[in-house]
Amino acid sequence: MLENSLLLKKVRELKHEDAKRWLRIIDEICKSSENKLERINDLFPEYTDHGIEHCKSVVKALEELVIGKKRLSEAEWDEDKLKFANSECYLTLDEIILLILGALLHDIGMSPDIDYDLNKRAKEIREELERLKGSRREELRRELEELKEKIRKKHHEISREFVERSEELKDFQYRDVLARIVEGHRTDVREIFKNLRTVRNVRTSLLAFLLQIADDMDVGFRRALVESMHRLDEKSLEHVLANLRIGKAERSNGEVIYYVDFKEEFKIDEKEVLRLIVKWNGKIERKLERAKLYGGEIIRQWRGILPSKVVFKVESDRYNSDLSKRFEADRTLFVKTLSSNIYGDDWRYAFRELISNSFDAIKRRAYEDESYGNPRIVIDIKVDGDGYIIIVEDNGCGMSRDDVEDYLLTVGKSFYRELRERGNEIIKAINPTAYYGIGFLSSFMLVMDNNGKMDGIIEIETKRMDNEAVRVEIIEPDLPVILGSADKKDIGTRIMIKGKREEVRGFFEKVLRFGEVCRNNGIDVHIFPFAVIVDSVLKVRELEIPIVVKINGVKVWDGIVKPDLFIHGEKIKSIDVNHENEDYELEIWKGELPITEFGLIPKSEFDMILKDAEMVEKRLDMYELKLNDINITFHIHTYYTIATVNNVGCIVENRQLNISRYLRLNEQPVTYILRVRSSLPKYTDLKKNKIKISGEVVREIFKKLREEGITFDLDVFDSFDPFVSPCDEDFEEIGAMDFVENCLRFEDIYGECKTLSEIKGVGKTPIIVDIDFKFFEIFKYKFKSFWENLKLNPLYGEYSRFLKAYQKVSEYFFEKCEECGKDCIFGKFEFDGGGYYIKDTNLENFLFREFKELIALIYLGFDERFYILNNRFVKTICRMWKENRISEDEEDKIKYLLHRLNDFLRESYYVTLEDLKELAKIDNKLKEAYEMIMRWMQND
Repeated sequence: MLENSLLLKKVRELKHEDAKRWLRIIDEICKSSENKLERINDLFPEYTDHGIEHCKSVVKALEELVIGKKRLSEAEWDEDKLKFANSECYLTLDEIILLILGALLHDIGMSPDIDYDLNKRAKEIREELERLKGSRREELRRELEELKEKIRKKHHEISREFVERSEELKDFQYRDVLARIVEGHRTDVREIFKNLRTVRNVRTSLLAFLLQIADDMDVGFRRALVESMHRLDEKSLEHVLANLRIGKAERSNGEVIYYVDFKEEFKIDEKEVLRLIVKWNGKIERKLERAKLYGGEIIRQWRGILPSKVVFKVESDRYNSDLSKRFEADRTLFVKTLSSNIYGDDWRYAFRELISNSFDAIKRRAYEDESYGNPRIVIDIKVDGDGYIIIVEDNGCGMSRDDVEDYLLTVGKSFYRELRERGNEIIKAINPTAYYGIGFLSSFMLVMDNNGKMDGIIEIETKRMDNEAVRVEIIEPDLPVILGSADKKDIGTRIMIKGKREEVRGFFEKVLRFGEVCRNNGIDVHIFPFAVIVDSVLKVRELEIPIVVKINGVKVWDGIVKPDLFIHGEKIKSIDVNHENEDYELEIWKGELPITEFGLIPKSEFDMILKDAEMVEKRLDMYELKLNDINITFHIHTYYTIATVNNVGCIVENRQLNISRYLRLNEQPVTYILRVRSSLPKYTDLKKNKIKISGEVVREIFKKLREEGITFDLDVFDSFDPFVSPCDEDFEEIGAMDFVENCLRFEDIYGECKTLSEIKGVGKTPIIVDIDFKFFEIFKYKFKSFWENLKLNPLYGEYSRFLKAYQKVSEYFFEKCEECGKDCIFGKFEFDGGGYYIKDTNLENFLFREFKELIALIYLGFDERFYILNNRFVKTICRMWKENRISEDEEDKIKYLLHRLNDFLRESYYVTLEDLKELAKIDNKLKEAYEMIMRWMQND
């Protein structure tokens, strides 16, 4: 099977028994594993090749690209060491055998034919799917996809276990070494050289690294098994197209060169393929660089053998490049541009980003560590002479060395964004702020002087659980960083920033003076001096973190930072509910939150400062004051608030309570929704950011609201997310429909707000206008007498997501034709849709008169098409289809017509026969379909 292997050819040159024994072992493993490997492509048909041909190609890549064909051919044996000319490098006989076996077995963990629980279950499901029919198949398919994803992610570990358990390898003296090499093909390079040791004459770390690089280098047209790929998703398709474009690869003067050709007949998105190829290029080069950094003496010896560069040469009608050039940036200029354009050169945003990162780290640690229960952030500022030292320290999750290198020091690369894109559950749990991977750059604003030059230093010490502490020193963005070990013992991150920016120093001096003036006036003010972060960070935090702020040793803030802590205004109602020995309190406020340029000020202290301060200017949302020569700006903000448990914020799980986030009371926003007084929930219970409140408690709360006669307006356009919002069915489930009927006011299409009880009280029936017409505003008044005659009160269509139990226009006036079921022609070529009859004659006459013979409508919210069978044009298509009188060519024309109508509906919400006639004038293909159907109508 590996008869063309250059390495095995070299082994065959040795005539002694050890070499012959090794060759027999390889032959036996090839025969015993071949079928198992081929079955990988059966289980993963949508992936590139991972079978026996891939194994051969990995060996070939190792020989011709990693080592070099010429160098390997000229290598000579010195006893049992194959030495390469003009270098210190060699491979022992044992290492060559282990490399070949590693290439054969590295992906065997993906095979359904091996003795491992996940793989065996995948095989069982595949066999069951071949026998079964019906609904059970879909359930099994879903289970199979979940299993495949687990196998794919763990296949290197499964391959290791296979080697450790394999009967064929039970007497193999290097069994454990081979298992580690196989696992190493998906292990981080640093971990390979850190954890894998030399055993006897076998350098395990070197072999694992060589196998990993050779595996990554196996790209090209051969890996795209087009004939066997019967199912491709978008990501798989990109990989297939990219592999198909790579014609060959070769080693030349230390470079590995791949030739990429786009000059073929079928059209593809070259940009997407190029993006993927550049990603492959970068991945291989990064691993080579990391090996030089962490590989020690082993890689130092091999530097002359390993590729110096990886190049993808592209030829196409548009491109002719080797992709070796990159867009280089002056990092210092980049930082300055970010500062001025993104942050407006407002250095306070650096604190927003630093505190946001600490918030995210604390929430992540709370999610990961069951024993964690004392979160904190300490901000310590020392102002001295013309400079300052700022220390921001948290006891969050910390960073490993890899985290620092891959994310902190890589601009634009975000750990949390990558998790979001993969749909990782941790994102839902911790709701991080970080997304773009550029926030840390804002710290450089604190080390710029007043002329925009870098004049300072940033030092970071960080430690992640089960990792060594790391220290980073950054002087300027364009200079190399100093990266090494640290003595930090505690988990978390400490960032120290030394700078000389005058306005930064002046601000903190001013905060100290303000606090001193307030205390001298009998005001025990507590200052959180980073108001700029309130809107952008605290408002979206579900956890409220204790923060300590010190300036020159004076503690200006020590406590929880949260928007609702300082709320003041008019408390409308406070309702207590007791349930199973736990107290719940509902508070409804109309309130405002004053913010100074220094931070948040409690209501009582704000009033005292107002008495002593001189008013300079007052605007709708701002006070400009002067207090003892200190200028102060107060902003007035209104907040919707969050639930709190033991002073820790969280989201209330019950969907019925989520509606409170959108309620308005007499046109004023409801500011505070629910405070939970309970000794049961703990900080570590909030890993999913939710607390459970039983339906009984929710029902009691709404019962109290009903008894108090409180009525709320619903903000129709901002209120409803169909995936998370509550509906009347939810309230009915807990017996709180009287709240919906009597406490919630719904807006009708004429702008009047009424409760459902008020609508019914005047003898009308609520109906939701869930079918949208373009220019509906023009026609709604023509409908007014129509609604009155039928005693209907038409509500806005957005309520269809909330009032699920109430009648909709789509149900009241339209009836779906079910004669053809799933084979309806109007559903066959649409995402969702079908033929519908207008049940009411008055409505039919009105629509056909005002809309020039209506063909189709779009159903608001669900993108469903209603093809109106009352229309003779639509009915003709339907009849010809049911009578099986449409040829294949005619069916294609109808398909095109429906797709064009679909596009038109996306823009106009309805389409008429007149519209279709106009479209046909500019689209010859559509014209053919239109005229064909018109002939059918005439022949009738």
